[in-house]
Amino acid sequence: MHDMKDDEPGIALARLHKTRERNKRAVDHALAHLEREGVKVPEATIAALYEDALWFANMPEIIRALYQQFGKQPPPCFS
Repeated sequence: MHDMKDDEPGIALARLHKTRERNKRAVDHALAHLEREGVKVPEATIAALYEDALWFANMPEIIRALYQQFGKQPPPCFS
């Protein structure tokens, strides 16, 4: 018999929550880093980043694009 534990809705929701929290931290760190470099990220961009953090499982590409938008090099964790 197939073990359905990994397919249970509670497990899937927990994974989604963990991914969203990780993505939110990635956005927080990227914005803090850019702020320390003197970059003022527009509020609309910030809102879009947090919206993306809710739906995308993998944020590094989005974070790299943010840095490129401002002509900055992303930290190694996003490279």
